[in-house]
Amino acid sequence: MPSPRPALLTTLAALLAVTLTDCRPATDAPDPTTTAAPTAETAALEPPPPPAPAPPTLKLIRETRIEALAPPEPGVNRYEASGVLSRDGNLTIVLDNSPRFLELGDTLDRVGRWLGDAEGYGMTSGPRDGRLEGFEGIARPDPEHYLLLAEALKRDDDWRAWVVAWQPNDPAGLETRKLRLEPTFKSGNKGLEGLAFLKLGDRQLLIGLCEAPGGDKGKKGPGTLHIHQLDDSGARFLGKTTLPASVQFDDYADLAISGDRMAVVSQESATVWIGTWTEGPDGLPTPVAPGQLYSLPKGPDGEEVYCNLEGIDFIDQDTLVLVSDKAKSEQPKVCREKDQSVHVFGIPALTPQPPLP
Repeated sequence: MPSPRPALLTTLAALLAVTLTDCRPATDAPDPTTTAAPTAETAALEPPPPPAPAPPTLKLIRETRIEALAPPEPGVNRYEASGVLSRDGNLTIVLDNSPRFLELGDTLDRVGRWLGDAEGYGMTSGPRDGRLEGFEGIARPDPEHYLLLAEALKRDDDWRAWVVAWQPNDPAGLETRKLRLEPTFKSGNKGLEGLAFLKLGDRQLLIGLCEAPGGDKGKKGPGTLHIHQLDDSGARFLGKTTLPASVQFDDYADLAISGDRMAVVSQESATVWIGTWTEGPDGLPTPVAPGQLYSLPKGPDGEEVYCNLEGIDFIDQDTLVLVSDKAKSEQPKVCREKDQSVHVFGIPALTPQPPLP
């Protein structure tokens, strides 16, 4: 006889009835940290602004290719890493190309183990071969559950995001839940790209990160977060919050939350934003402007080598872990040097700025 359905999964099932709005910013109001553009008359009198200082660079501590630590797994011959979770000295990595996910030690010095359902959790509507191919994001609200984000799967001619709630103590999958999210998408590779779980007071919140800036693929813009509250009566969509206007990425690949800190990574911009969040007047966790941008180490000739970053999490307050997807065939060959890998970076201490006069 199956065990009683856990309260958290009962709560998460209410996501089936929640409609997520699109990825446009939460408001069109101007960001309070920005200033109005000068008029033609004043612009002629003012000197051009100085160039913005280059962001500080994250400091590489260690990295390795995933294949060096992954035990053999049938059907897996590449490691398209798309999300990572750091807990209790372990790193859990989800892949675009496998329904199983990989657990490694954060010291990157021992062979890991595979978790999850190799048969695809009973999902029968994958984008190409009719099966679930992999995941884009991962969260863990407690030791008993993993929440795995499938960006979009096709059913009844609609592309929709799904969350799979899987329990490590239920290898047979008797209590696995497949939760369909809204809205519909135009294809199977554009939608919610990152997932985080946050407990705010007595509220349990699920946070999704939209991939496209402001909902528009191909345009720079601030990132949008979707917030849901989970409680005993179900789950309901609370609203959207937006990253600071100073964060203008080409895309948004993943987010991480640790305490009051938040980190977001962009694959196409090869940049990380780290800031803080606070509870806004509307009760939503709201990123605080401006935060700090960080670049990744460059190659010997100043070229980008971290071209395919997809997942991010805090190991501790001074250390990040990132994972890289497989390089695309049209990318420069140098991008292959760091693809399909795990990278641990130190966050450099910033020089305190003198107080304003």
